[in-house]
Amino acid sequence: MNAPAELSIDRSATVERIDLGTESWVDLVRGFVRHPREELDDIMATTQWGQTEVLRYDRYVPENRLGAGLRADSRTLLRQTDLQLQSRYHA
Repeated sequence: MNAPAELSIDRSATVERIDLGTESWVDLVRGFVRHPREELDDIMATTQWGQTEVLRYDRYVPENRLGAGLRADSRTLLRQTDLQLQSRYHA
């Protein structure tokens, strides 16, 4: 029998809530991604990045950034993060 694969995320990492004011906050989870450098390197190496255009007034102009279409089910890290966020925030 094969051993289960290690998760890309640490579901038990401590959540630090930072209040920003009335009904606003940010939850910071240090160490959530187990191997962040490797995950980022993999995303950068395997994702097709490109520049798109946006309509400004009467013409299309190039955006000043690169973008990529990544779906939650396209990568293990994104899928695990999506499931964790849905579980935590019931959304």
